[in-house]
Amino acid sequence: MLISHISDIHLGYAQFNLQEREEDLYEVFEESVDKSIQEHVEAIILTGDIFHNPKPNGAAIIKLARELKKLKEKSIPVYFILGEHDISRTNDVPLPFLFHNLGLAKRLKPDSPAQIKDLLIYGFNKQRRSNIDNGLLVPFKKLEKMIKSDEGRKSIEGKKVKKILALHQGLGDFNKFAGEIYARDLPLGFDYYAMGHYHDHIQKNFPEIENRLVAYPGSLDLGHNEPISDVEKGFLIVDLSNTDENVTAQWIKVEKRRLQINHSLDYEELAEYVKYLLDLSNKCQKKPVLDLKLKGAKIDPKILSGELS
Repeated sequence: MLISHISDIHLGYAQFNLQEREEDLYEVFEESVDKSIQEHVEAIILTGDIFHNPKPNGAAIIKLARELKKLKEKSIPVYFILGEHDISRTNDVPLPFLFHNLGLAKRLKPDSPAQIKDLLIYGFNKQRRSNIDNGLLVPFKKLEKMIKSDEGRKSIEGKKVKKILALHQGLGDFNKFAGEIYARDLPLGFDYYAMGHYHDHIQKNFPEIENRLVAYPGSLDLGHNEPISDVEKGFLIVDLSNTDENVTAQWIKVEKRRLQINHSLDYEELAEYVKYLLDLSNKCQKKPVLDLKLKGAKIDPKILSGELS
């Protein structure tokens, strides 16, 4: 069985408040869905921050609805958890729940797994630092105990059960400053830990959890707190087909991202660099995003404006 693991989509986010950048996100999300269909996945898991804002604009809502409808027509179920960007501080009903109620997607729960064939999927919504103990660590222990005591955990209709846990939390093992929990805190008994929150692609098998795979696919495009840089973005195709070995995950790059360039140069080199940029821009389907830092003692703003206009 193959599943697609997509995270931190942030639909509705517009870098620099540009409509083009908002539409870029819609394009790469659509690309990730289309590639998942092409790979013949049997399910898709969205691990939080589906929207950039708990009250997203209409375009973001419509885009998600269209992609979920496309997947439903292909009989590919979609499961999701919430990230902090999906959750309102006013305790309003999260908008992604609408798609659960409409039957276009299914929200994951920590104590009642979703089942597809011989796969069980559990999930926790984002828990803030102030609620880590009660919201995660205590429930983790209960969940681990429940799985260990489940007499039918090893087979469904004669097949070995695979189990996935979906979380939107930062692991301190990868970033001690942004981390909220550690691999040693995760409940045992799962074959794959589908993570969201970190915008970089990270995956590792941890001995603390029986050498199981923990993976962040990363975001589909640069986020609001990420510097302009020419980094690759994508999602994961997770292979659960081997009953005797650990789960494997292949990272899939999204190709429709707008090129982003971060460059420094001396003021005297500007004219030549502008020629290079014009040539590069003509080869790109979309105009690149540029963060240019100039060094020099005598920079004339009028000449600079003329060179870059």
